[in-house]
Amino acid sequence: MRKNIKFIFFTLILFALVLTVSACDTPEECNHDWAAATCTQPKTCTKCSETKGKPAGHSGGAATCEAKAICDKCHEEYGEIGDHTWSEATCTAPKTCTVCLATQGDPKAHVGGAATCTSRAVCDVCHEEYGELANHSWTAETCTSPRTCAVCLATDGEPLGHVGGTSTCTEKAICDVCGEEYGELAAHIWIDADCVNPKICSVCQATEGSPLGHSWVDADCVNPKTCSVCQATEGDPLGHYWVG
Repeated sequence: MRKNIKFIFFTLILFALVLTVSACDTPEECNHDWAAATCTQPKTCTKCSETKGKPAGHSGGAATCEAKAICDKCHEEYGEIGDHTWSEATCTAPKTCTVCLATQGDPKAHVGGAATCTSRAVCDVCHEEYGELANHSWTAETCTSPRTCAVCLATDGEPLGHVGGTSTCTEKAICDVCGEEYGELAAHIWIDADCVNPKICSVCQATEGSPLGHSWVDADCVNPKTCSVCQATEGDPLGHYWVG
């Protein structure tokens, strides 16, 4: 029994000595066992919790406008949200974040190009059509054509029509505006037929029909045969026929 009590006593003393050696009452007395610093904690004694230095700090990763950076070591988020990554404004879209698609400002305006009545202007920057069709480019109407678009050849209204000039039986009238012949030939201007000439045009000397022929009055004693119309004569007078 006394041996058991001694054994227990020595056991307790030995346990107390082990505790004294393995535990530190103060940091100055501790045989530190340092755990490496982490991203958020400095180097720390596993026995007394004393710290030394600074946390290692997060590193790596890249923040965006939607999420903080992810640490390459501890894989936790850290720091602040990043700035937007802007793409430049275009002719049709404002300045736009390539990450979150937020926009800022207004699109740039299309520039350059020239619209016609058949096609819209083509932008010098993006090469897309924009705006509205242009008005027709009208050329003035002429004697023979209405006003006409120089681009698409659309027409509007009526020709002016020729004016002036006088036609004859040999030439059409000459337009006072454009100098071109127009219309139809005029009719002949007839001089009536007479005893010896057929009907004849006073302009072109064309003839039609036959002379009318003389209307003869018989010759008498003192007058030859005489036309009652033109006074032409033929032959000789009959002479007197004297009696006695």
